[in-house]
Amino acid sequence: MEPVAPILGTVSRDGDQVVIRLHRDRAHDLRVALAACPCTATKSTEGQALREALAQAIGKATR
Repeated sequence: MEPVAPILGTVSRDGDQVVIRLHRDRAHDLRVALAACPCTATKSTEGQALREALAQAIGKATR
């Protein structure tokens, strides 16, 4: 069985920036986790916009 990359590498602060580092093998998993919830409960549009932006940024970084 192939070893699995850790879910999250590190989260650190660099001045006013928060830096999230994860192994490239886990980038897709994080994008899936950030996908919109299919349930009909009320959701924050701001939160959804943040999830979408982060998922897009991860996608660009792994191309």
